[in-house]
Amino acid sequence: MHPKTLLALALIMGILSLIAIQYDFFISTGNNPFIQTAIVNTSSYYPDNPVWKDKALYYTEYTRDRVMVRDGRGNTELWRESGCGPRALAFSSDKLLVACHDSDSLVELSAGGAITRRITADCEGTALTGPREMARDDHGGIYLVNTVPHSGTRSPVGRISYINSEGIVQPTGVTVNDPGGITVVPRNNSLLVSEKSENRLVKFDVKAAGVLAGKRVFIRLSEVTAAPEGMDRNAGPDGLAVDSGGDLFVCHSGASRVLVIGPEGDLLQIIKTSLPNVTGLAFGRLDNVIYVTAVSGFSEPPYTGAVFEYTRKRTRQVAR
Repeated sequence: MHPKTLLALALIMGILSLIAIQYDFFISTGNNPFIQTAIVNTSSYYPDNPVWKDKALYYTEYTRDRVMVRDGRGNTELWRESGCGPRALAFSSDKLLVACHDSDSLVELSAGGAITRRITADCEGTALTGPREMARDDHGGIYLVNTVPHSGTRSPVGRISYINSEGIVQPTGVTVNDPGGITVVPRNNSLLVSEKSENRLVKFDVKAAGVLAGKRVFIRLSEVTAAPEGMDRNAGPDGLAVDSGGDLFVCHSGASRVLVIGPEGDLLQIIKTSLPNVTGLAFGRLDNVIYVTAVSGFSEPPYTGAVFEYTRKRTRQVAR
């Protein structure tokens, strides 16, 4: 081979090696931390439950009764309805489903933000009171948690339902205490739900779409990591998400952090946030980027907060 050709190949290999080092292609998740790279919205009003779709980030603003979208034009209002109190979002095909906690309903929106359907009860006629969390599965369905009316002296009970691909809300017959976040874990056919006041995550086996069994404790946050100094006494797990490698991301609301936990329950990383009440998170197009919503405090409305972007160098697969 010609010496100049060999020199060119050596130069190319050197450049590729530098790129590999720069992007940490061979470093495990535990040794490759997320860092804050942007503030998507510096002044938001109780932002919660972000979702990513087609190069845009969607999130709710509970105290402004609206759904926001962040794309190339910045943060814009997609939809607003007085009294809705949106707490969660989920895409079903090209429709966006909004969990209106305060108006006890699910609102389905078109891509342009027009209402195409409103759901107030499941297929058995039971009212969907206080819907607050949703999570998509790989079958075109969505798991929903709504809260049962309760007295102010005890934690709310969450009822889990399943919205199939045809939009029918089916009760699963299982409940959780003080639900925070919910996420599907495809690799072991399970569903995780955070019980905030219990400071733990519970796990269900998914026997079939919408069929849950075997409720058990997956982890208690107190057994995973010590409480940080100054942590709110009401702190607990909130929003949840699982990346393509099976690592679990837990919003530790009241503790100014997101915990990254391995499939077996071992702590991999603590992502610190500048605001204490971390409410929700979502992956971008790839799961090397996460978007985190957080609130400064809940002492007085409108509960101002912000939306943050965190990035790690190593790229995995396209997020679900």
